[in-house]
Amino acid sequence: MRLKILYVILVILLLIVSGVLGWRCWTFQQKNTGAAAVLNQYKGREKELEFARLFVDKVIQPDKEIDFETRLDLENRVRAFNSPAILERWSKFTNSQTEAEAQTEAKKLLLMLIQ
Repeated sequence: MRLKILYVILVILLLIVSGVLGWRCWTFQQKNTGAAAVLNQYKGREKELEFARLFVDKVIQPDKEIDFETRLDLENRVRAFNSPAILERWSKFTNSQTEAEAQTEAKKLLLMLIQ
């Protein structure tokens, strides 16, 4: 009889501990899912910021004409974003007729990339 009561208490304690651990595991998993989503968001931003750095280094800073390979590389990177807004802004920049218009569009493109 005494042993039976001890087993019942032990089973109840094990159920309580399992429930608490299961609850903690579930809440941890929910927090982890949110953190993974934030991390993925920053990884996407990393590509845009890298492109912005490359754009400044290859297009804005040099005083010489941009070679074909650089233009192709930049174009491919813009297309890799799969963002219609960025692609549209890029098209406006590349189709600029005057230097002043190109400077304005370059500023708008960079602003879009860093926001």
